[in-house]
Amino acid sequence: MRETEFSPDGLVLTHTAGLVRETPSYKEGQIQVQDEASQLAARLLDPGAGEKILDACAGAGVKASHLAEIMKNQGTVKAVDISRQKIKALRENAGRLGIIIVEPLVRDLREDPGETFRNAFDGILLDVPCSGLGTLRRNPEIKWRITPEDLKRHAVLQKRLLACAARSLRQGGRLVYSTCSVMPEENEDVISDFLSRHGDFRCIRPPALIVQSMVTDQGFFKTRPDRHGTDGFFGAVLERKSESSRD
Repeated sequence: MRETEFSPDGLVLTHTAGLVRETPSYKEGQIQVQDEASQLAARLLDPGAGEKILDACAGAGVKASHLAEIMKNQGTVKAVDISRQKIKALRENAGRLGIIIVEPLVRDLREDPGETFRNAFDGILLDVPCSGLGTLRRNPEIKWRITPEDLKRHAVLQKRLLACAARSLRQGGRLVYSTCSVMPEENEDVISDFLSRHGDFRCIRPPALIVQSMVTDQGFFKTRPDRHGTDGFFGAVLERKSESSRD
């Protein structure tokens, strides 16, 4: 066993006698299974204890639980997903880990989030559905399934989710858009389109704990299997400008 090279929160199990999820450590909530690049998504948002955070595409809640741990189980993490089955798994996972600040909620965030969400959150993590092409080292069959039309379809959904999620961020708050894709159609192009339509947002550089080899000249977070030994991952940190800082 060794510490992860880039994430401050991970361990690499170099030898295992069986399935990790069958070990006492996992069942007792001492560990969570997550790729190292994926671990850094929560660190990109850099939430503080006591903040109000939205995990807008929470899935089974791995990143939501990591956010809560970084926040020392203080504050609120609204964990939203369209799938009732995934929200059920999220609730069970949070219970296993002893996390009490995650609030699971079934909701379709492709639609207007409503007044209770509008301008309500200090930080938002939006880990959008994507092609998954950054996980080819573990899932090589993806390259036979994904077509250019799929990338276009994903981009339409990603742009819609980002525009809707942005309405829930307070002025001065941070929004992290992330994918496990290496394709610009799902990454840089989505951010460029969003910023062209939302003058009250700007892209800022990731927190200092993110190593510089994972930050592009444009300030995006990007990992590569051949360079970092992780999944291919993309992240953009967006800040909603306050009235005084707008041009």
